Amino acid sequence: MKKLGMTLLGICVACVSYAQFSVSGTVKSKKAEVLPGATVSIKGATIGAIADGDGNYMIKDLAEGSYTLKAEYLGFKSWEKKIELTENLTVDFALEESVFQGEEIIVYATRANDKTPTTYSEVNKEEIADRNLGQDMPYILRFTPSMVTTSDAGAGVGYTGMRIRGSDNTRINVTVNGVPINDSESHGTFWVNMPDFASSVNNIQVQRGVGTSTNGAAAFGATISMQTSLPSEDAYGQIDNSFGSFGTRKHTAIFNTGLIKSKWSFEGRLSQIASDGYIDRASSDLKSYYLAAGYYGKNTTIKALTFSGKEVTYQSWYGTPEAKLSGNAEDIQTLIDWGGEYGTDEQLANLQNSDRSFNYYLYDNETDNYQQDHYQLHASHTFSQKLNVNAALHYTYGRGYYEQYRNDDDLADYGLSNITYLRDSIMSNAVDDDGNYYNSSFGSQLENEPEITFLPIIIDEDTVKNEAGDVYLDAIAQRSKTDLIRRRWLKNHFYGGTFSVNYTSGNLVTTLGGGYNFYDGDHFGEITWARFASGSEIRDRYYDNFGRKGDFNVYSKTNYQLGEKLNLFADLQVRMIDYNTKGVDSDLADIDAGDNYTFFNPKFGFSYSLSTQDSFYASFAVGNREPVRTDFIDAPNGATPKPETLRNLEAGYRLTTSNLSVAANYYLMDYKNQLVLTGALNDVGSAIRTNVPNSYRTGIELVVGVKIFETLDWNGNIALSQNKISNFKEVINKGGSPTVFESRDSDIAFSPSAIIGSSFLFEPVIGLTFELLSKYVGKQYLDNTQNNDRAIDPYFINDFKIDYSFSVKSVENIRLSLLVNNIFDVKYSSNGYTWGYYAGDFLYQQNNYYPQAGTNFLAGLSVRF
Repeated sequence: MKKLGMTLLGICVACVSYAQFSVSGTVKSKKAEVLPGATVSIKGATIGAIADGDGNYMIKDLAEGSYTLKAEYLGFKSWEKKIELTENLTVDFALEESVFQGEEIIVYATRANDKTPTTYSEVNKEEIADRNLGQDMPYILRFTPSMVTTSDAGAGVGYTGMRIRGSDNTRINVTVNGVPINDSESHGTFWVNMPDFASSVNNIQVQRGVGTSTNGAAAFGATISMQTSLPSEDAYGQIDNSFGSFGTRKHTAIFNTGLIKSKWSFEGRLSQIASDGYIDRASSDLKSYYLAAGYYGKNTTIKALTFSGKEVTYQSWYGTPEAKLSGNAEDIQTLIDWGGEYGTDEQLANLQNSDRSFNYYLYDNETDNYQQDHYQLHASHTFSQKLNVNAALHYTYGRGYYEQYRNDDDLADYGLSNITYLRDSIMSNAVDDDGNYYNSSFGSQLENEPEITFLPIIIDEDTVKNEAGDVYLDAIAQRSKTDLIRRRWLKNHFYGGTFSVNYTSGNLVTTLGGGYNFYDGDHFGEITWARFASGSEIRDRYYDNFGRKGDFNVYSKTNYQLGEKLNLFADLQVRMIDYNTKGVDSDLADIDAGDNYTFFNPKFGFSYSLSTQDSFYASFAVGNREPVRTDFIDAPNGATPKPETLRNLEAGYRLTTSNLSVAANYYLMDYKNQLVLTGALNDVGSAIRTNVPNSYRTGIELVVGVKIFETLDWNGNIALSQNKISNFKEVINKGGSPTVFESRDSDIAFSPSAIIGSSFLFEPVIGLTFELLSKYVGKQYLDNTQNNDRAIDPYFINDFKIDYSFSVKSVENIRLSLLVNNIFDVKYSSNGYTWGYYAGDFLYQQNNYYPQAGTNFLAGLSVRF
């Protein structure tokens, strides 16, 4: 770290220019109204000035040369002017009001900007469109620094996930127009419920670490803020189609009316994505729509929008056993002998005859079925050049189930009694006078039905008794198991409101924001079919419980420009949560859990402009996070799990010139009471998480962009980190009692110490681009023991992309795209899990992985008219 600091200091010193001149002037509206708080910056640099109460600004210490000045003010169109600086200059700006100023206000409160001392990246509309050929949002963002992506089906369609700085979906806050998207109980974001949402997104900001205050789930790894499509000045229509490997196809139709009578705008999208998946049977059928309507008055904007996603995906959650990937016959036999999951001839044949695309599930309707409808209403109003407000109401309705075929399950697991067979009916004459069974009306099944339990009986004339003499009413056998089909349902309602008040006066910019959200979710299970139904009826609910959660937060963010180069930042948030879950869980256990929390999350920092081209920032932030639903349900001995606390230090340096951009930062994420997997199981075999007192993540991230030639650009990023638990205790059941294995300074699971991304973009002629995309991900451990036998091997993959855009008469733009993924056909896995148990002194440990596709392609055609 000392070497890093000296290196950054050296870069800072080397890049400071010998300043000689200044630029000053005023920033006003077209109506000659002064715009206090407007920013004037050097385009491509980090230095600038904020207009004072009279609209005056001044940028000092500029070297002689050519510059582009950019003036910006919320609610107004930005204006750029090119200048040649050979002496002190006066440059005045007159900004034009933006018809769509309300759109900027919608996300303003939850976004970072160049004055905010935190670490973030931005993805604009062009970059999103360039990567959008049907894969889910994590794959569109996969070259963001410190990000690792995974796909259950192996090809980026269906169930996909991401980790940022080793933190999974449940620790990444996601908002759309400032409205929370994370599930209130699990804290996860399920991108499969938002298929092709990228086609309706204008820009995305990814803040790493705690970030700035936002709405919804706590950010313990990152914050992803998405803004939906902006209105267009002119009407247009667009058709996108793409096709590729594994039967993947995407069809999208978009319309936009443009601005009608200078006040109204309407937009819509209809999408369908389907794929057979790389993994056997891991198909996806995804449908979605997006509709938006906006009113844009002089000072008031009202925008209503709705979007929905409906998915049917064949389950590929089980993964592929390591023995299957290695192909070792001895390991496969051990898997069969000890794994306990291959009890039928069909399952054995599937295991033995498949390749690395193995899927454990065989039932033809082993699918996940879910639909989620979102509704948002936004209203913003500008009272003056200093004050504007925004408010939003939202409602989300989700419902769906996953269906499973279960072989040989215990009837008792569903609250059903054993099935009793009577001698006089089903099994008459099945017992002779000596009590011997023989195959009469019940046939040979008696020898092939292990779930049949024969009662110890005594034949006495026409009565069947047990050895104690109790009469069994002619009962001679009971069935305790059955094959069945079950559906596990989730129905939920999520609604609430958010607000922000933004005030600018001279060197002061402040925001007051917050929101209240309420979640009401029902969890229940149904039996839709059973080979032997006992006393059940179709769609009997064998478990039923609910979750209720209220989430209130309020925050205040302030930027204060102290002098010409120093900006001070403060962000204070109070968050209050009331959560309760109650009823009967899927293991038929009664649950009544939850808690109330009040969290205070302060954040402080500063940014300092070193010269016209570079700046430095530093911040310290505190985040707090409540346990998720399963932490309460599976808590050992009924103990309430503790909330987690994260203390996050960020320090970074940014340099921007005409041909070079550099962003380097150091981070420390220090956790108190982080919840991690212990390796212990509860009484029904579910994994338990527990609080560990001390753990941390620390590292450096470097993002570089270079224009090598006029036609060749290179962009790269590297993240090097340590992710440690100070003292971790793994609990394994050995000999009927829990045995504790202790590890010190072990790596946190799924936290690679190195992540590297690279992109070479070559544009030999206008409209034609070639791009080589590369990603390296270091070793990841499947649990917290840092055991090399439970790890995901490092991998290095390369993709190649060709784009050609042109226009013809009556067609604004035609774009042809070809993306070849994994061009070197690397065999790798991006995710996995591990489990095991002791049988005497023998430890059986099974690793399951999610293998990804080898070389595959996507080809697209987009027509805009």
